[in-house]
Amino acid sequence: MGAASAATITFNEVSGVGNPIITSLTSGGFMFASEHFHTIAAGQRAFADNGTTFLADDIGASADNIVMTQIGGAPFTLNSFDVAELFVRNQPERPNATAVEVIGALMGGGTVTQVFSFDLVNDGPGGAADFQTFFLASTFTNLVSVTFRGLLGAGGGGIGLDNIVVNERVVPLPAAGWLMLAGLGAAGLMGRRKTAAK
Repeated sequence: MGAASAATITFNEVSGVGNPIITSLTSGGFMFASEHFHTIAAGQRAFADNGTTFLADDIGASADNIVMTQIGGAPFTLNSFDVAELFVRNQPERPNATAVEVIGALMGGGTVTQVFSFDLVNDGPGGAADFQTFFLASTFTNLVSVTFRGLLGAGGGGIGLDNIVVNERVVPLPAAGWLMLAGLGAAGLMGRRKTAAK
């Protein structure tokens, strides 16, 4: 297996015209699968909007969770993603999620999980930003799959999913911290020299 390269999966090459029901699709070297999901084209008044095509889970049932795997089975890192409540007007038979649960299956066994709450802003094309960007914990690495699940109470709810960032190398914070401390130490030393010179 070669080194994984950073990528943002945008779904822009996928047609969302007519909001087709699909069970799998390939984008950016990854497979996305579910028993029932959609691609949604930009500019539709009934749905969240970010100006591009995105994936949508409109039911939120466990069978309809969107599962992501890398083609060829290589492990990957999930860095961030954009997500929104799906419908502009909440529908009683298919309500919007109020949060999204992300479950990563680790190579060698085990899982990591993180839940993100929505800001409940969703007005469709124009106006306020419908999609939010969420960043995953550093434990979302060496993954064989990721499941995205819309949450609403004990059940599921509709979500829109886009701009998934994978395999982005993150600069460790401790290195930045040492650099900052060195700078502060040098500034303190310079201040001390000025005081001693007086």
